[in-house]
Amino acid sequence: MATVPLGNVAVIGAGAIGLLCGFTARLLGANHVYLLDNNPLQVAQVAALGFDGAVDSTSESSIAAMKAATRGKGIDIVIDAAGFTVTRALAKAIVNSGGTIMNIGLGHAETPLPINDMIRSETNVLGSFCYTPQDFADALQLLTAGKVTEEGWTIERPLEEGPLSFQRLVRAEIQQGKIILAV
Repeated sequence: MATVPLGNVAVIGAGAIGLLCGFTARLLGANHVYLLDNNPLQVAQVAALGFDGAVDSTSESSIAAMKAATRGKGIDIVIDAAGFTVTRALAKAIVNSGGTIMNIGLGHAETPLPINDMIRSETNVLGSFCYTPQDFADALQLLTAGKVTEEGWTIERPLEEGPLSFQRLVRAEIQQGKIILAV
C-alpha cells in the first residue's frame, strides 16, 4: 500500500469504524490524525492509542481545540464516521477551504447543509458505503503484517453477555470501540 501525504485528518466518531479510519489515515501518510467523539471514555482511549489528539466533540470549544491542536493549519480531510446532523455540521466547521469531507456514518438520513458556503469554500463532499474485494484483501494484508491490530481498542466478552455489552456500549459505559463476542 503506497503512502501519499494527506495533510491533517480528523475523524469524527471513535468507534470501531472511526478508529480503523484513523489507523488507515496514519498508515497512508496523514500529517496528523485527530479523533473526536462524544464519549469521554473513548476520547481517553484515543490518546492511549497514539493518535495526535483527541477532542470531545460535544464541547463548544471543539472547533477552537482543533485549530489549536493543528497550530492554525486546520484540517484538510474530515471523516464523519457517525453521520448525525451535529457531526456533519462539525465536519463543515473544522474542514479547511478546499478540504474534503468523507461521509461514512449513517446516523441520520437527512441533514441540511450550508451549500452556498460549501461552494464558496470549495469543500469536497464525498460518501462511501460498501467494500470491494480489494478492500478486504488490503485489510487482511494490514492485519497479517501487524500494521493494524485489535490491541487497545477491542474487548472480548462471552456470547451470553452480548445484549448487556451492547447496552453498555450504547450508554457510553465501555471505553473500547469494538466488542468481540466469543463462544
